[in-house]
Amino acid sequence: MEESIRKRVIIGSGSAAEAIFWANKDRITCFGDDEQRGKTMFGLPVIGIDEAAECYGSEAEYLVAIPSAHHILNRLPSGQAGRVILAHEALEGIDYTKFSYAKEARIAVDEVEQCVNLHRHMGDGVYIRSVDLVVTERCSLRCRECSNLMQYYHAPRDYRAEELLEAVEALLDCVDGLYELRIIGGEPLMNKAVYPLIDMLAQDERVRRLVIFTNGTIVPPQEAWAHIRQEKVVFRITDYGTLSRNLSRLEEALRQEGIAYDTSRIDRWSPCSSLAKHGRTPEALDAVFLGCCAKNLLTLLDGKLYHCPFMANAMNLGAVPPCGEDYLPLSDIRKRPQEERTAVMRGFIFDKINFATCDYCVGRPYGQGSLTPAEQAAAPVDYIRYEEE
Repeated sequence: MEESIRKRVIIGSGSAAEAIFWANKDRITCFGDDEQRGKTMFGLPVIGIDEAAECYGSEAEYLVAIPSAHHILNRLPSGQAGRVILAHEALEGIDYTKFSYAKEARIAVDEVEQCVNLHRHMGDGVYIRSVDLVVTERCSLRCRECSNLMQYYHAPRDYRAEELLEAVEALLDCVDGLYELRIIGGEPLMNKAVYPLIDMLAQDERVRRLVIFTNGTIVPPQEAWAHIRQEKVVFRITDYGTLSRNLSRLEEALRQEGIAYDTSRIDRWSPCSSLAKHGRTPEALDAVFLGCCAKNLLTLLDGKLYHCPFMANAMNLGAVPPCGEDYLPLSDIRKRPQEERTAVMRGFIFDKINFATCDYCVGRPYGQGSLTPAEQAAAPVDYIRYEEE
């Protein structure tokens, strides 16, 4: 069988994909990744996942390096001459801590470990890669095309540490494994309650990594570092050029404190921030969701778990009709018997693809960036509140 397989395609382009490449570097044909298609990795082409499946069919091995892989497995062919191999199989017996990565080593190795463990537990319990915890509706920027819809908040508010902690407790009671809790806003560092919250969450062994998403405009005050200086804390910084006015100071402070960070410069944004009713059929709603690059950005807002920040904030703003089938009220779910709780969580996270809220989103296809990032609005943007019909 090994001799008959002529092509090997790595599905994904992140740290796990790098690890699988180094473990098989002389035997890889290309990478398959919808977001990065048209680029190259290690001198090899990156093509779309469907393109890879169509081109190589069942004659190839597909080495899957996408952590949340449940929505792409049915897009990959298999047969007598081909195999779909998950990350925990592809890296079995491999010491991937010794490889070179594009990101800082401790961040990259942790990401590989996430992917390996998620694949090992696929189909077993409720193991999820990440959840975005919204700690504030305020932002230090007012980006006109913010995909998280912050530009529409006319009276933004901070969430209290106590209510945020209660929401995370409910989430952790409902899952078997969470590899990354991502602290977002708005700009999360605008909420001063985030610092003691980080400290409290870092003490919980069920939280494996805390990632702070920030835009490089705010450097935490000196007294905050005692809360932030935790081994499991990582900063992800988006560099918006001159708008990220304190980027260099923040990076220097993180280096001095020994906190891992990753800075990314985003060249293009997708035009996906508009709110409008499209009147899509159920089949079209399925297609919008399955083709969305943000469909697995699980978001915890005001105690409710949504599939993405757009759904969460559109409903939080009252811009779309409330739809109880598009979110999970975790404080209620946690009270159910374990078997029922697991079934509900798995059904929502891994199986559900039809969301009424998707009818109000223009869609966020992979690789469709066409806008200049972070263009500022002079004032909060007005929007239509759509009522139930």
